[in-house]
Amino acid sequence: MSVVLSSGLASLKDLKTVYDSEDLYTLLEVVSVTNWNTAQARSVP
Repeated sequence: MSVVLSSGLASLKDLKTVYDSEDLYTLLEVVSVTNWNTAQARSVP
């Protein structure tokens, strides 16, 4: 949960009131893919 909060994709209030656990896992996947893409872009010469 802290990864989603620190990434700015959702606030704690949003996670408590708007999103359910499936949404949290989707947001975690978004953060993971974003981090992967950033790492790949940095490693290209």
